[in-house]
Amino acid sequence: MTEDDWKDITVMNGFSKGIRNSIIGLDENGEIMLEEKKQTLLEKVKDKLEDFVWPVVRLYRRIKRVVQYAKIGYDTEDFDSAYAMREFCDKLDTLANHIEKHKLHTDYEENVKDIRAATERLRRVIDDDYYFELVKPLDEKYGERKYSWEDAVEEEAKQRGLKQRFSYREKQTPENDEEIEALERKAMDDSIKLRQKEWDEALDILRKHFFEWWD
Repeated sequence: MTEDDWKDITVMNGFSKGIRNSIIGLDENGEIMLEEKKQTLLEKVKDKLEDFVWPVVRLYRRIKRVVQYAKIGYDTEDFDSAYAMREFCDKLDTLANHIEKHKLHTDYEENVKDIRAATERLRRVIDDDYYFELVKPLDEKYGERKYSWEDAVEEEAKQRGLKQRFSYREKQTPENDEEIEALERKAMDDSIKLRQKEWDEALDILRKHFFEWWD
């Protein structure tokens, strides 16, 4: 065989060796690339699992939300803005719980704190119990107020000589009548101011931070 024949044979051997190595997973030195093939296989398996698992997870979340909103829908009405605000607060609560659970960004604790500060104020505004909280000292001192739809309230108020005929407190008399009425008017005025204050605080939180709340 000539020298050129040997060169051709060497070239062919090298070519066939490269094809063989690529087929069975050998590197240029003929060593099996197990780690690379293992990594590639794991990535393929992971991709397949994600393709299968994600639709299942999404379906579970949707069913969970349907159950959650079924209760909200059952308790709501269309004639009062307070119901719309309750639904808004419920959704903010689930957002806060999600952010707190997954901790996917550095400011998550501040986000959760701000969301809950806003919803706490909004719920107090909706419930509007400020007046009843403020008159508790009057309830303790003079008794709770009775109203005219209760039996014989109007007649009792008339016999006591009170100015108002539709309601009175258990210990209300002509002597303390004006004092009680003045204290109740002040409690009403203060309750309106307090409600407005917490409404403004809630809106300030939403205005400053609302678009930061995502995860």
